[in-house]
This record gives sequence, C-alpha cells and structure tokens, in this order.
Amino acid sequence: MARNDRSRAGFTLVEMLVVIGITSLFAALAIGYSHVGQNENALTVETAKVAEMMLQARQLALATYGGSTASGGSQNACAFGVLFDYTAETYSLFAYEPVPAGTRCPSLASTTAVGFGKNDAYIQPYSPSSWQMPLSDGVAIVPPGNFPAVCTNAEGANGGAVSAILFYPPNPTMLVRYYTTAPGSLGAPQSASVVCLATIDGKNAAPITVNPEGQVSF
Repeated sequence: MARNDRSRAGFTLVEMLVVIGITSLFAALAIGYSHVGQNENALTVETAKVAEMMLQARQLALATYGGSTASGGSQNACAFGVLFDYTAETYSLFAYEPVPAGTRCPSLASTTAVGFGKNDAYIQPYSPSSWQMPLSDGVAIVPPGNFPAVCTNAEGANGGAVSAILFYPPNPTMLVRYYTTAPGSLGAPQSASVVCLATIDGKNAAPITVNPEGQVSF
C-alpha cells in the first residue's frame, strides 16, 4: 500500500521563531560577557596607570633639589603631587609652585598651613599629557559612602578617600587632602589613604593605597 505522506522540506514559522529566539539569547549573553570582560580589563589597566602616576610624583619629589628649582617639566616646583576630581572623574599630575614665581619654596609647616583650594595658583600642570586625564570607559572613581567592601577593608578605621596627595622633598614627606575634609585642608596622612576605582556596573573594584611613608600598593 503506497504512502501518501511527504517528507518535510523545511521549517514551520514557529520553529523558525524558536531558533531565532535562542540565537538572539546566546548573542545577548555573549555581548554581555564581552562587556564585563572589557570593563575588568579597563579597571586593571587604569589602576596601574593611577598608581604609576602617584609613584611618578614621588620620584619627581625625590629628584627635587632645595630652593625653588626642580628637575622635570617645571623649573619652579617645590613639590609634586596628584589631584583627583571625583566629579569630572579625572586625575592629574601637578607641580606645587610658590607664588610669585621665582620665590623660595615655603617651609613644610607653611605648606601645611596654606593647604589647597584657597591657593589654586600654587598648583600647576606638570605636563599637558598628564593633566586632567579621564578614566577609561567602563571605570569610575568611587567616593566614600559608596565604597565596596574591598575598598572599605583597604581603607580601614583610620583611613580616608584621597582627593589630593603632595610629596614634599627632600624625604619626601607626604601630605594629603581627604575627600571628606574641608577645601584647603592639607595635612599628615592617616594610616591608609585610598583611591577606589570600580567598574561602572559595580561588580569589580580595585583599591590603590598609600601608607604614611608614601609607599603605593594596588
């Protein structure tokens, strides 16, 4: 007895929709994991760059000889440091210069008393390439109050989130302005000064710590 049924030659509309749906789901998952990986890589790179800038500021301060002359990009620098702008999410290497230009560097005690914010003229870019550097895409600088656990642990009970670090020769001595202190405040560092970077999705974070001796770790 002959069979009248025919072998199927294609897919039904429902089957096509199922295949398209599954394909789209896998594509979305692949894109999501790709973005996560990119953010993690960006965080690793940016953490190293920020730590390197801190070390560069310290090294420039070590290379600064008395008076008002410094080796490096500035001929009138007394000290060097790094500024962190939490609003613009930038960081900058700066030279700390006396005003008016050409005058002798103030004493360390005078520098502490003067502070930042009230005398922005003291802060000059070290070079255009290291001034107001934006964070990489996918990375943010985290203000205190939003610290993830890894940054809170690094900060500790006697630490603080950094908005500026100054290395003052000859040792060099480190002075810090913390995020939570009033503008113009510049003083001795606490046990652990922290810059907290994180991926924009908040899944990963990396603390950069500086101890009172100016040693940087990340």
